[in-house]
Parts: sequence; structure tokens; C-alpha cells
Amino acid sequence: MTTYTINGAFRTFMLSSVRLPSTQVAAARTSRDWLLKQVNGLSANDPAFPLLYPDAHLHFGSFARRTKCRPLDDIDLMVGIAALGGIYQDDGLGTCRIILPDGHRLARCRDAEGFLNSRQVVNQFTQSLAAVPSYRQATLNRRGSAAVLDLDSYPWVFDVVPAFLTTPEWDGRTYFLIPDGKGHWRKTDPRIDRDRATRINQEHGGYVLDVVRLVKLWVKRKWGLQLGSYLTEALVLAYYSTPGVSADQYMDSNLRDVLGGMATLVQSDVQDPKGIDGNINHLSFTDRMKASEAFSAAATQCGEAIALEHSNPTKAVRLWQALLGEEFGA
Repeated sequence: MTTYTINGAFRTFMLSSVRLPSTQVAAARTSRDWLLKQVNGLSANDPAFPLLYPDAHLHFGSFARRTKCRPLDDIDLMVGIAALGGIYQDDGLGTCRIILPDGHRLARCRDAEGFLNSRQVVNQFTQSLAAVPSYRQATLNRRGSAAVLDLDSYPWVFDVVPAFLTTPEWDGRTYFLIPDGKGHWRKTDPRIDRDRATRINQEHGGYVLDVVRLVKLWVKRKWGLQLGSYLTEALVLAYYSTPGVSADQYMDSNLRDVLGGMATLVQSDVQDPKGIDGNINHLSFTDRMKASEAFSAAATQCGEAIALEHSNPTKAVRLWQALLGEEFGA
């Protein structure tokens, strides 16, 4: 096997094992749009379901950012709720409390202090989603911040997150208020994550999204590496935001370089690109060092495989298989 066929093996591997199939992506988008249409109709038929604010509906998460690797197991959907006179209080520490007027459909979801309880709102979403055709079951996700809808027709589930869109604040920014998993609400803005991923990908010739997917696949295969998908993506994008760094069509050297860069980046705090949540690297010092060592070792192995592409391509493929799975080069 020559270096050219190894590069071809990477192209094949990306298509067959890393990227979501284009037909599946099209079907998933169609199913997502269909579900949103069903949700939009719930208000008319279910008096317990809130009136919605369609301008605040938002596709978000790694599927929407096009950074998801196989398998496609979940799709995130933010459903905007009409505030209808509601206001919110921000304690400046990451917790927001929402006050709704008495006539609001969700007023009965208030807690003993009069604030809107986000857990009760998610529970209402879970109950109301039972009216969606082809419904199998709906449950709370493990954080209690989304209604997870499982439909008969699809192998993926939908994480449906209720949200309020704020009016512009002093700096002109608007935010989405979503459940914090503790009964209150928190600010977020997935639009910034989406636009940042798109911008950095375009700055590097359109190759960065594939690198994100490939790294996520490697992290999934790396036993014992406790690194969430969002943090993994943030580290990759932080690396490609470094002056002088570039990505190209060669995924072997891209993977080597980014893993080497992430070995350093994961040791430090990682600031939320949205400027909302502060540090998002919640790994302990021990886990940071463990991740750093894993990244560094994998980068070294990538370098060894690249060095053998001309002299011993068969061994090079075995090294890539050890990193990425037996499907590589098969």
C-alpha cells in the first residue's frame, strides 16, 4: 500500500465510518422539521402546553453544527415559549429565575417562591409530547433539562429543550433561557457556537469540521477518557484559532497536529466561547493530565504511522487501525 492509497483509505474511512451518511442527514433534518411542526400544533389541542414563540425555535447541538460523528443517536431542538409578560432575574452567578403573570399557561408550574420551576416545565413537555404521532416514549434526560422523545420511525431520539428568548440587554445581546437541571434557568446562546464553528471551518478551507468529527470518534474509542463532546469540540476549535495553525486535506497530519495541540490545551481552563459559562473544562487535575497524556501518546503514534507511509505502508495501516479501529483500510 502506498502513501496515496493510505490517503485514499482516510477518505474512504471518513465517508464510511466518521461522517454521517448524507441520506441519513437528509432524513434526520426532515424528521426534525416534521417534529417541530407537530410541537407547534400542541398549543391548540393541549391547554396545559404553553403558547409558543416560533422566532425562538432553534436547531442546536452537534448535529446542527455539523460536527457530529457516527452514530447519529440524538438531535437537539430548542422550542421557544411565549413569555407573555414574564420577566427574569439574573443573580450574576449563572442562575436565572423567571416570574410569569397569573394568566400564563405555565403559571401553575411556579414554585413556593413564585418562580417558574423549569423541571415542572420539562415534565409538562414530556407529558404533552405523548400526543405526537408514532410516539414510543418520552423521558427526562439525565440532567433534567430536556424532554427526550423516542419515535418509532427513527433510530435517533430528540432532545426537546423549552426556552425563552430574552429582549436585548444593555449590550444589545439576547439570550436563550433554558432549564438548568436544578429547577431554575440559565442563559445560553447556541448561535455563537454554530457561527464560530462555521467561521473557523471556512478559515481553514472547510477541513476543520472533519477534524472535529475524527477527534470525537477517537475520543469515543479511547477507553477511560472522560471528555465530553462539547469540550472535545471546543478544544479542537481553540487549536485552530491559534495563529499559524492550519488544516488541509490530509487527515493523517491534521489528526497528529491537533492531538498534539490538545495535549497542551486540555491542561488549562477552557473559556466558554459564548462568554457566558466561564471555564468549561471541569476535569480534575488528574483527569486533565490523563487526557493530556492520551492526546500526546496518540499524536506520537500518528507521527509513527505517517513516517512509515512510504517505507512500510502495511505497518502504517496497522498503526492507524490501532488508533481508529479495524474499519480503517478495510
